[in-house]
Amino acid sequence: MHRKIPYVSCGRKAARGGAVWYAYHMQNKKIIEFYGETCPHCHAIAPSVDRLEREERVAVERLEVWNNEENKARMDALARLYGKECGGNMIVPSFYDPAGDRLLCNPGSYERLREWVLER
Repeated sequence: MHRKIPYVSCGRKAARGGAVWYAYHMQNKKIIEFYGETCPHCHAIAPSVDRLEREERVAVERLEVWNNEENKARMDALARLYGKECGGNMIVPSFYDPAGDRLLCNPGSYERLREWVLER
């Protein structure tokens, strides 16, 4: 069953930054994290990913790529984005936004990860 989300208007435009818009878009936000099982950078960012899920209600699909060939193939399929965003390096941790076809390589902090997720 689809829930009806009210339209919030501010004159000519919908209130893109309004609470209703934010709630609707964030509940439907999904990103993919590519990580390596023993990667120290991946372990360091893990609490930030957990916090993002909890506070921003973002669904994160975590795919381990160092020991899982199927997940590695999914990462490899994004080579064009890695070329553009990561200097051609297949870096972990990295985050992919399927809805926006965007990639973020090793954000390093919760603030940078959150900022990237909230961009649209």
